[in-house]
Amino acid sequence: MASRDLKEGSAYRAASQDRFSGGGQRISQSCFSGGGQRISKDRGSSVNTSGSTNSPKTSKRGSARSSFAVEKDGGDNLKNTIGGRAKAQLQKQPHISESGAIIEFLPPEHLERQYHALGITAPDMPVPVTMLAMLWQLPLEEAVERVNEFQNIGVMRVATLEDGSLWCLTSSDHLQNIEAICGEAGLKKYHEQQLDAYTQQGKVPLNEVADDGYIVQNFAHHLVGAGRLNDMLVLLTDPIWLESKLHAYGLASVVQDFRRLLREFDSLTALVLLLEG
Repeated sequence: MASRDLKEGSAYRAASQDRFSGGGQRISQSCFSGGGQRISKDRGSSVNTSGSTNSPKTSKRGSARSSFAVEKDGGDNLKNTIGGRAKAQLQKQPHISESGAIIEFLPPEHLERQYHALGITAPDMPVPVTMLAMLWQLPLEEAVERVNEFQNIGVMRVATLEDGSLWCLTSSDHLQNIEAICGEAGLKKYHEQQLDAYTQQGKVPLNEVADDGYIVQNFAHHLVGAGRLNDMLVLLTDPIWLESKLHAYGLASVVQDFRRLLREFDSLTALVLLLEG
């Protein structure tokens, strides 16, 4: 009997780990020339990665982050993820905007929609260009072109990892600027659009979406932004999904999800009523 329980437990853990084994979409090395931060659709185009050396202003959005001790750097689990490696590489690059320098920034007209959509990215959180392609509803090659343009005008930094995947980090100053322009209500549609893209318009349950190194870590951020608290609660009470996230990202990331949910309620009574409903 004990042997049978052990086998069932091993199968349960294997199933939970396989839940996030999809790995998401990866960018072919042919999408860019050379390596490092040189990105191009063909061999004749590249981007400038020097940027400004001034430090960006601390984002007000970032002040809402949990004070849980190990969340400051995400812990060892996050450092070892593909997103953690992207963040480490991006942080080696010069900062891209001077504090207060973009108060009246307006993007080129053909980039306006994509610029506003960047406002749903969490502060200090790298995103894969495959995520941006879904958000912007563009083919991958066109999304890479937009990333080139945004880097050239100082909106974001980019890094190409050893596996060829391209990751982007939007300036905190620009995130504040977008939030001031769009407001929470204006950004809500982009959160919904992002979730629809990952779930194929609701055909794939949230707890079955394959992780691309970004979405599982940031589901809570987008669900809150879209006002889908019920869906977030369902996800956070799925034991298999929680165990999978714990294995992939560590305790701090899960605690942060619960704290983000709790902040959306005026009292624990409201949360209890939701749970009972």
